Amino acid sequence: MTLRQYEAILPSKRLAHQKYIFMSNEPAAMYRLASHYNGYFNYTFTYKLDSDITWRFFVVRNKKGDIVAPKVDVKWIDVNDMEPISDDIKRKLQTKNKAAAWHVSHCHTPSRREEFVEKLIPELSRYNLNIDITGFCGDRYCQLWGEECHVAIETDYYFYLAFENSMCDDYVTEKILTATQHYSIPIVFGGANYSRFDFPYWYN
Repeated sequence: MTLRQYEAILPSKRLAHQKYIFMSNEPAAMYRLASHYNGYFNYTFTYKLDSDITWRFFVVRNKKGDIVAPKVDVKWIDVNDMEPISDDIKRKLQTKNKAAAWHVSHCHTPSRREEFVEKLIPELSRYNLNIDITGFCGDRYCQLWGEECHVAIETDYYFYLAFENSMCDDYVTEKILTATQHYSIPIVFGGANYSRFDFPYWYN
């Protein structure tokens, strides 16, 4: 059902005791509500960190299991207090031999991320580096959530393009996990303050 169809069935009146919640995990750039709905809802349930209820695409926990991020006032551990990486991780990193991977299914987006990649490709080629693009917008096949794709990222690629389709505050989806859970460095592109979502050392 489209947003316009949803708007068509929203009641114009409600009982005084009723509470309405606006719920959406989609970026505002792609799905906009008409201005006459300002003040219509009592509560919000969205990806924005200042929503009454926050829709989290993922959470980062500490060793105790407490949620560290995403939060507006996130507190990260000092890099000097972190444990060194294990020999097993070092061996994983030594197998990498390719620059970057990008899995993408929407080829034309409000963020115009595809135009950024088009400019990045020739710049990298000057150094004999490539971006391997898979999905509907690339020339390679890879099932994003399949084992084959994740194994390739983990063993071959130094970087993964975690580009969002919209430049919206706090809109950070699970794309970033494709990199961080498979020993690849995420290159992010979006409208959020990424230090609220993932360890800021990546982005210095």
